[in-house]
Amino acid sequence: MFEKIRQFIHFNDNLQNLPREHPEFDRLFKLRPVVQKLNQSFSEIPLKQYLCVDEQICSTKARNNLKRYNPKKPHKWGYKIYVLSGVSGFVYKIEPETGSENVVLPNEPDLGASSNVIVRLSREIPRNQNYRLYFDNYFTTLPLLEYLSQNGILSLGTIRRNRIPDCKLPTDKEMSKKDRGYSVEYVADVNGVDVATVAWKDNKVVNLASSFVGEMPKAQVRRYDKKTKQYITIDRPNIVGE
Repeated sequence: MFEKIRQFIHFNDNLQNLPREHPEFDRLFKLRPVVQKLNQSFSEIPLKQYLCVDEQICSTKARNNLKRYNPKKPHKWGYKIYVLSGVSGFVYKIEPETGSENVVLPNEPDLGASSNVIVRLSREIPRNQNYRLYFDNYFTTLPLLEYLSQNGILSLGTIRRNRIPDCKLPTDKEMSKKDRGYSVEYVADVNGVDVATVAWKDNKVVNLASSFVGEMPKAQVRRYDKKTKQYITIDRPNIVGE
């Protein structure tokens, strides 16, 4: 019975599927109603204050042109899905990557393919209600932090040095000469939005940017020192703790 159901089950009308050469062709056409229904069901749950956007790999051995390879993931081959989730891990919105999602609405800026993912998934977040959105350095740019702040969404993310124009943060080589726990902060005005960039030395150098939190006040955290083979106490900037 299961094999028969799988053989004949359909979620969309194949007669309405556009040809591949059409500019609006959807690679997920046959499953699009399922994705829309899932997002509709997810959206009925109230959002948590602390939210995160990241990518997720659903592993597969199927031969499909939507399959992606990411050597840094536990399952390296699979379908890539962008996810908006809460601090509990509950998913509020998903967006499977097909290569044609980068559609910019008239009232939205074009911030590049990676940052536009955040823009699309944050459309459902209420404005000016103290929601905080976190993401990693694949997505983070200063124009993205500016856009979210102007729309009433607080944001924080790790950031790549080459995405900071005229970056004044110390390089990794300079930071390697400092003691563990050393940090430095620069605050810039990005079109009326104060953005703090912080570099912190732990086991490695971490660069972060935020529109609502900075280096101070610092906290004390315990770390294991391989040289002395004992635990030590080092400074941790507030932005890292956040």
